[in-house]
This record gives sequence, structure tokens and C-alpha cells, in this order.
Amino acid sequence: MSKKSKGSKNDAKNRNSRAALRRFMGEEVEPIMYDGSAFKQGRYIAARYKDKTKGEGLIVDGAGVPIPYARCQTSGTA
Repeated sequence: MSKKSKGSKNDAKNRNSRAALRRFMGEEVEPIMYDGSAFKQGRYIAARYKDKTKGEGLIVDGAGVPIPYARCQTSGTA
């Protein structure tokens, strides 16, 4: 007997809590791939503002380096 499929893993209602929206300083952020290998910063998932009116929206620290997406808080804890 075959099992019933749970559906697409890309469907938002089938995702677990790790797929929740994240916030940085009260603003919603989304993940973006950052390639800073030309600047010897490596490649990682960075955060940018979800609101596109803030220009590029890439969130940087005091030294001008984009912050990792993992440093942002999830919606439930903010």
C-alpha cells in the first residue's frame, strides 16, 4: 500500500518553523546569495530588506560587510 504524498515541499503551508520570516531591526528581511570572493569575504547567504524602496536593501554592518541571514531573528521571537 502506498503512502499519501504530503505535497510539494515548496508550498509555504508545508514548511516547518525554520522557513518563517525573519526580521532585522523590526523590518522584514529575505535571504540573498552574497558573493564577496572578489573582496576576500567569501560566499554566504546574506540578508536584505524585503521592502524594495530602500535601494538595493542589502543590510551591512559598521565595516560595510553584509550581515549573514542567520543573524536575523525569526518573526516569532522579535
